[in-house]
Amino acid sequence: LAATKNLSLAAETIDQTGPVTVPGTTSLTAGAANPVTLDSFTNNFVGAVTVLSASSVTIDDANAITFGSISAAGAVDIDAGGNVTLNGALTGATTVDITSDANASNNGTIDVNAKITASGVVSLDADGSITIDAAIDPTTVNLDADDDVTVNAAVVATTAINVRAGNNDGTGNATISGTGSLLTSAAGSDVLIQSGATTGLISLVGNVTAVDRLSLTSNGTGNISQTG
Repeated sequence: LAATKNLSLAAETIDQTGPVTVPGTTSLTAGAANPVTLDSFTNNFVGAVTVLSASSVTIDDANAITFGSISAAGAVDIDAGGNVTLNGALTGATTVDITSDANASNNGTIDVNAKITASGVVSLDADGSITIDAAIDPTTVNLDADDDVTVNAAVVATTAINVRAGNNDGTGNATISGTGSLLTSAAGSDVLIQSGATTGLISLVGNVTAVDRLSLTSNGTGNISQTG
């Protein structure tokens, strides 16, 4: 399917048998009981993608991808061969998995600019950096980046928050800025923050609260500092 401009689909099930290319915006409506499955890594959504309703959402893109709002009753799985940007709220999901891979023109970053709400685990995995500029509110949060992780908003989880920078190349800072915070709420819940194995610092300016254990690991030459 190759749209000439924008694409709007409303159907009980939205899936594909060939690549989808949309130069404009994409709007998808499957209903709360039906899935959206666009899982070919040859897809190319150039404009923002909005999912108005679906039971689950699986969307792959060969390049960078930008999302408006996503409303899903179940799992949300996004895999892109470039930067992933979330500009609209992601609501109703059980689990959220977002993966951003680097390519020739993108570093593979993940930017969260609108709130993510989920009843289960939220996992973000980036070849580049991860920047959190809006709240995240699930049971467990995993932020794994090959480069820096910067938290500029409230991340609240029931059981665990894991922040790991510099995962593969060994270079990455973990920063909780003055507008950011990490909070776990259940008995026995933990917060783990780790910087790059070669170089990378941990900077805590915003509040970090763990009911049970707080683990800070700077494996390389970076310091662990607190100014908040």
